[in-house]
Amino acid sequence: MTDGARRIARDWLPPAVVRALSGNSSGTLRFTDGFDTWQQASAAAEGYDAPSILRQVVAATERASTGEVAFERDGITFDDPETRWPVAAALLLAASRNEGRLRVLDFGGSLGSVYWQHRRLLADIDVSWGVVEQSDFVREGARFASSELNFHSSLEDFLLAGEPDLILLSSVLQYLPEPLVILDSLSRTSASFLLIDRTPVSALPRAIATVQQVPAEIYKASYPAWILSESELLASLGAHWTLLEDFPGIEPDMSTSSGTEFRWRGYLFRRNLGG
Repeated sequence: MTDGARRIARDWLPPAVVRALSGNSSGTLRFTDGFDTWQQASAAAEGYDAPSILRQVVAATERASTGEVAFERDGITFDDPETRWPVAAALLLAASRNEGRLRVLDFGGSLGSVYWQHRRLLADIDVSWGVVEQSDFVREGARFASSELNFHSSLEDFLLAGEPDLILLSSVLQYLPEPLVILDSLSRTSASFLLIDRTPVSALPRAIATVQQVPAEIYKASYPAWILSESELLASLGAHWTLLEDFPGIEPDMSTSSGTEFRWRGYLFRRNLGG
């Protein structure tokens, strides 16, 4: 495991925080490019009010966990069930290949948003759902922990209890300074499946650094984010994984400030034999 993976819980730009501003306002988000490096984009970003957003996510999760609302996503509550079928199918596929047992490594999974959204479909499965997150979310997650749902401040901590069957990264990779390095570390677990969702990709040969900006009327915030190269992403995973399916994200197609077009995608991979 790389040093980057060991430091991830304390060094990353918290995707659980910034996701509270992404998926639900995607039509009005702006992505400013023209930066040569992630560091340049980070220096140009203004940041965000992390404690305020965390409080919003906690409140929404409380309502979802008690059944007051159907589910929460990115700190927003929803009254009607909205199954993310590509994700649900991947979870059920992984469980079916493991005699009805499923251990999920939910990397950057907030307070278990995807778990709460799909738990009714997992009722007859022996589930262990581990969220790897920054320390503030792990602390708040203690109130929601159960025999099925648990929280970890590092990949190493998660692995102390065993290897995952499926790795989930939902709206996470674009907020990591070195997403391909992290993917390589995660790929070195023994997980049989890798599920990536809600990830912005372009047809360019390399990822481009941007500043993701949210309109002031929604929330005053900006932060660095990658538009990943789809070809580079898929090539980086070829040594360990075979692509089974790709599917659209929930966000619409967009363009950066300079006109680079990109789309939001999801991917389901199966472990290569010997990979």
